[in-house]
Amino acid sequence: LLILITIVFIPSIFDPFNTSKLIILFLGTAYLTRYIDYSFDWKFRKNIFSLTKFLVIFFIIFSAASTFYSDNFWMSFLGETLRKNGLLSLILLLIFSLAIFQNISMLSSKKILYALGISGFFNTCYGFLQTFGSDPVKWNNPYNSIIGTFGNPNFASAFFSIASVCLTGMLFLKNAPLVRVLILVNVILNLFLIYRSNSRQGLIAYLFGLLVLVWGLIKLKSRKISTLWIVFSIFITVLSILGMLQKGPFQNLLYKESVSTRGYYWRASLRMFFDHPIFGVGIDRYGAFFKEYRDSEYSLIYGTLIKSNNAHNVFLQYFSTGGVFVGLSYFFICAVIIYLGIQLVLSNSGTERLISLVFLASFSSYLAQSFISIDNL
Repeated sequence: LLILITIVFIPSIFDPFNTSKLIILFLGTAYLTRYIDYSFDWKFRKNIFSLTKFLVIFFIIFSAASTFYSDNFWMSFLGETLRKNGLLSLILLLIFSLAIFQNISMLSSKKILYALGISGFFNTCYGFLQTFGSDPVKWNNPYNSIIGTFGNPNFASAFFSIASVCLTGMLFLKNAPLVRVLILVNVILNLFLIYRSNSRQGLIAYLFGLLVLVWGLIKLKSRKISTLWIVFSIFITVLSILGMLQKGPFQNLLYKESVSTRGYYWRASLRMFFDHPIFGVGIDRYGAFFKEYRDSEYSLIYGTLIKSNNAHNVFLQYFSTGGVFVGLSYFFICAVIIYLGIQLVLSNSGTERLISLVFLASFSSYLAQSFISIDNL
């Protein structure tokens, strides 16, 4: 199911990527509801499952309220055209996540890693066809040719980075030598495709995930060295942020004009949130209000017709479109995942520790790209 959601697209329909993924997500989630434990315990300190369910229910309730509050109910419910990040997708993804969260084991989690690896391999092959002009589908594509199974080079680049972090971690698992060689080749090819996509966010996301992965591997050997690595990671992260802002030694590698425009999107989202703090402007309705809240000089620089339909920061997107309760609940859901990931890395040993570390590093890579980019089914 995870593989199908990632790789399937239907070229003949109006929205070939997101609609097909939403249909598969809907059918898969309908099946997975049977595996959810609906009991509830308010003793959150003793039951992390109940805490997570509470946060998910809280997120859904206020997302629904924001959708009904929206100026366009159906747009908020289904999502912005050609993206499908509306209330329906959010509910399906959270139910999907709960079903996995309550039933996952180390054995099944390893299968999930291989599912991500297979999805990555498929996109690697397809990305090579696209970058060398051999895509069997003749897309009407104004972007870079590397769009993978996502429809956009930025989304493809982000996926390559997350998959590459996962595959890099899998090199340390007990696999046959041939499997390790294939994994290493796949990582190298993914990094090449990230470079060819001209999407800097893929490099940043991979770097961040790699820093977390190396921290975990060092933590197994020496606590002092792992502390030094954390300091080094913070230093590299700061330099990367400065590079995106056209400052410091990494500016030639990381700066891109589209990255600098993020400041306009972020400031507009903050203004939306301060004007609509409780329910936001409506789930996935950022684009309808962007022109009202953008900086006055934006149209002088980029023209009156160019706008944005997303804050290009997942956290700001939820605060501005869903309000304070949606934004905070999403933040705490991510915080719980990070907390559990670190706990699993520190409390397990052997293969189980490595699997936990790969998941933590991969999720960290996703978080890194979510600070400068958009959610995608």
